[in-house]
Amino acid sequence: MRGYRVLRANGSDTGLALTPHLDENNTPQDGWVVTHSQTGRMISGPFDTQNEAHNLTSQLATIMTWNQKRMPTNDLRQAATIVTQHRRKQAKSEAAV
Repeated sequence: MRGYRVLRANGSDTGLALTPHLDENNTPQDGWVVTHSQTGRMISGPFDTQNEAHNLTSQLATIMTWNQKRMPTNDLRQAATIVTQHRRKQAKSEAAV
């Protein structure tokens, strides 16, 4: 299972990647995470499926500064809001099942 960079519809790099979930010993676990490509830091996850993780990257890709190592504070706040809203929506849909 390998990760991959997420591209926009026009082919430009979003600065985000979907990667397999790894434990603290870098052992692959079930699930996928959204990762900041420049730093390798996990943004959110793990998600059960690639599709769930990709849905979040589609929303996060609207922030155009992911390709920078240090993002502006306002963009970080916007990203945190997007992740929180995504998690809430996901929890609601899981509760409805």
